[in-house]
Amino acid sequence: MLKKAKAGVLVLMVILVSGLNAGNYTVPNGFKLIKTSYGAKMYKDSSIDMYAVVVDMDKSTIEFDTFDHSYGDKYERHTMQKWWNDYADYSTFAMVNGQFFNHKINPSKIAYPVKADGNIITSHVDNNDAKRSLLVSNSGEVYIRNGYNSFFMNSYNIKDMIVGLSPSVEKKKWWPIGRNYIGGIPRGNCNPNVSSCTYRYIIFFIGKGQSQPNFLSRIMYWGVKEKSIVMMDGSASSQLISDNIKVYGYRIPGLSSGQKRPVPHVIKINKW
Repeated sequence: MLKKAKAGVLVLMVILVSGLNAGNYTVPNGFKLIKTSYGAKMYKDSSIDMYAVVVDMDKSTIEFDTFDHSYGDKYERHTMQKWWNDYADYSTFAMVNGQFFNHKINPSKIAYPVKADGNIITSHVDNNDAKRSLLVSNSGEVYIRNGYNSFFMNSYNIKDMIVGLSPSVEKKKWWPIGRNYIGGIPRGNCNPNVSSCTYRYIIFFIGKGQSQPNFLSRIMYWGVKEKSIVMMDGSASSQLISDNIKVYGYRIPGLSSGQKRPVPHVIKINKW
């Protein structure tokens, strides 16, 4: 039986901004709105099978997230459909996969730290690859920081935190495979290099089959800077599900469909 870990609140995403303080944003050419709610939107570029889930953090929340804790420090993997069937409710807008893990075993350890609703889910750090962290304070401010600092994981002032990789880390760079990145647009166009810079809008980008350089270039069209991007688990782990939308990333280029790889970690995106 699945057990739900304490879920944190994080907030998701918009897009290329003109007049951020006024709440305006611009969608790059090719992307079409396919689903909307009070605080979350989903866009798709059919020509390249790329999706963007957009949430205004002042209107919506995400639960950060669900795990199966049946095996101590290892987490049972499930299909996205099972996560959706077990945890989606009337407030759920979508779910995406999240953290890196060892896809060759089940159950599997989570590769990098996750904190949700003030509770440390895991502080395990798998390797020395360049890290990028997304943090949410108790007051709801969202930060994207270069690297990983355990101080924030243990701080009472940080409610939610997920550690991924810098987009400079090469993951089958030229292979057209599944990609999953989180990007943010700063409040008031503050400088992402400044530690006090906060984000009202964050964007989850899901791609079925793109090279790393191409995927990053498409993200830049939304006005997202390199310092505001966190790489999450991709390849066949790159997945998005909603009530009528299912996206599965490729592990091997040229597959007619994704693999529906079971994952141990999902992020639930709410409508409000």
